[in-house]
Amino acid sequence: MKKLVKKGFQLDNVISYGNMFLIGNGHLGYRGTLEEFSKDEMVGLNVVGVYDQYKDKWKESLNMPNPFFALLKSEDKQFSVLKNIHLDHQVTLDLSKAMFKRKTTYNEVEIKSERFVSHYHDNLLAMKYEVKVLKDIKLNLTIGMDENIYEINGPHFPLKEITLNNNVVCFKGKTNSNKRMYEQVNYHFPSSCIVNSFNNGLFDVTINGKENKTYTFIVIAKIFEKKPKILIKYKKKDYEMLKRKHIEVLENKWKISDVKIKGNKDNIHPKAFSEVLKEIKGKEEEKIMEYTEGVRFDS
Repeated sequence: MKKLVKKGFQLDNVISYGNMFLIGNGHLGYRGTLEEFSKDEMVGLNVVGVYDQYKDKWKESLNMPNPFFALLKSEDKQFSVLKNIHLDHQVTLDLSKAMFKRKTTYNEVEIKSERFVSHYHDNLLAMKYEVKVLKDIKLNLTIGMDENIYEINGPHFPLKEITLNNNVVCFKGKTNSNKRMYEQVNYHFPSSCIVNSFNNGLFDVTINGKENKTYTFIVIAKIFEKKPKILIKYKKKDYEMLKRKHIEVLENKWKISDVKIKGNKDNIHPKAFSEVLKEIKGKEEEKIMEYTEGVRFDS
């Protein structure tokens, strides 16, 4: 098993989790944050090799708007780890498939998601977001492109615009260095849901939730460094095809790069992994091994 797993949630470790559960493909990188997070939690969709400088501050790598924002609410509650106590929460980084997954359970709903930055199309990333209703409830979901970009030395897009064009959410921006960047995103909603409005990149959606029913939302995004000639038009069913192609590339990479460490697991000290883990506050030594299950030990 090549998986990194973290159970529970600690607000003080949001930055560390984002670093540890990062996914990418060499062109795009996406930090290991949750869908309800925004720039304050350092959500980052980074374009490798593209830099910008604002005034006399130092240059930094460019982040794009987050296409995976999703915040679920009921009439009196936000289903966010930042706002309410959950019954169970777990995030997983599947290293063999380069996929991030989350599962968060409340009394009323269970939220599951998975996402990947494609190793087949180097400018594509996609997400499946699922809401399982545990008892009848009316829900509101804000989902879409978050224009609030996390930047250390920004703003890097003095000129930017988000539009809805033939059901595709489109971003175009011009940096301080006169670099033009583009983003196009397809959002697919369950037919039983009601789309109330679209504003500044975000859809307002009503879910009349029925007990034990799961509502699935699909997001497929592409980043462009040149103006695209056509709109991307992916269908909902294309998600599984894109995921399969992504995984096939990873499988071939693992065939030639997988490493086995032979020996007694109990005799291998976790110090080798501690540089990554020491950011986590209040850890005990036995907790360290929880984060190393991605390394295979053969006796």
